[in-house]
Amino acid sequence: MKKTFTLIELLVVIAIIAILASMLLPALNQARGRAHTATCSGNLKQLGSGAAQYAADYDDFLVADFTDDTTDLYAWQTNLAPYVGLSGTREEMKFRIRDYTSVFTCPTHFGEHRSNMAHRTYAKSAYAGEITKNNRSSNYRKKLSTISRPSGMMHFMDGLWVESLSGFNKVLAYTQMPDNVHNNNVNICWIDGHVALHNRNAIPGSVGENAQKGGVYGRTFWFGKAPSGE
Repeated sequence: MKKTFTLIELLVVIAIIAILASMLLPALNQARGRAHTATCSGNLKQLGSGAAQYAADYDDFLVADFTDDTTDLYAWQTNLAPYVGLSGTREEMKFRIRDYTSVFTCPTHFGEHRSNMAHRTYAKSAYAGEITKNNRSSNYRKKLSTISRPSGMMHFMDGLWVESLSGFNKVLAYTQMPDNVHNNNVNICWIDGHVALHNRNAIPGSVGENAQKGGVYGRTFWFGKAPSGE
């Protein structure tokens, strides 16, 4: 005689499945988070390699946030695009960066803000090639060879979502902190091209002579300079 499950037995089975799922879900979420962090790190590594190639082609200058259109929100990304696998006209590359997931997209950050502008999640240091049509002689137009601490100066990192813009800041200065992206950490690509996960709370918000935060000197992190006395 064929045995059938009673309603109580079915409820018990469903309850066991629910318990097992609740136990596995955090582990799955953690694994997905680690995978996204690794993808983000790989993206930034590619940006660092592309920036080195850009400097080789442009007399040692860091990639500029420059375009004839000073309202262009994609200036440095579009300048760097040909060195990270994107091709086409400038407008085509700009829209590719804006509308689609690319090397300029952190999967974790994009997942939190799903909009066209959210595809461009990374920010560049405002002190590493920040220049517009109106300040072409800016002191921020730097050459790699002029930076004394390239391994300690931030070049690219996870960015800052600005609600009023419905998008991310394209550059960050020391008065701005990036979002909490990877469990209170952010991925950073340094001027020398290496990428490391960095505690968000150790990012210095001051650039005084010996100002530091969490053992990280502001002058080094933002300007690539040694603290005074070194």
